[in-house]
Amino acid sequence: MTITSFPGGAKAVYFPGAGKLRVESIQSGTVTIDNGNTSGTDTINSVDVNNSIILFVGCTIAEGGSQFFHTISRVVLTNATTITAERSGSIGEAIAGYVVIEFFSGAIKSIQRGNIAIGAADTTETATITAVNAAKSAVFALGIAAATGSEPADTLARLELTDATTVTATRVGNSGTSTIGYQVVEFY
Repeated sequence: MTITSFPGGAKAVYFPGAGKLRVESIQSGTVTIDNGNTSGTDTINSVDVNNSIILFVGCTIAEGGSQFFHTISRVVLTNATTITAERSGSIGEAIAGYVVIEFFSGAIKSIQRGNIAIGAADTTETATITAVNAAKSAVFALGIAAATGSEPADTLARLELTDATTVTATRVGNSGTSTIGYQVVEFY
């Protein structure tokens, strides 16, 4: 993905296979999850959720959370003006970063968001989605929504659009559970 700026402030995003797509707006920020809480919200300028994607750009913890699941989080475009970040643990102040890209109408054919829960002792799990053209679609990780493992190998997972109707999450470890947020974007 490449973002190009033009004179006058116009922007375009280039996705391999989808070409250049005109951008209505790009907003970025962070959501703070206070000590003792498992979620937090941030307010953005209103976007059309059917033409907008959210990207998870990482997370940190200020202090206190010694186990991995206190830090790791995921982001959700809850509605036209709200970003929600969630985590499993509640110790320490966690901060999740996001970018929301709103495209002009006609760029995005469909957006499907959800979670894949990988159970204890498992290393892979799938989610079934409405059929997309895989050659014109991309899957994005939205972070980890819930985890009971304290090690990265048990918590972190990679996502793959396995075929037109399947998103697969795979992790290396198999101790504890892990729930991964995903977003599948199909372009015209």
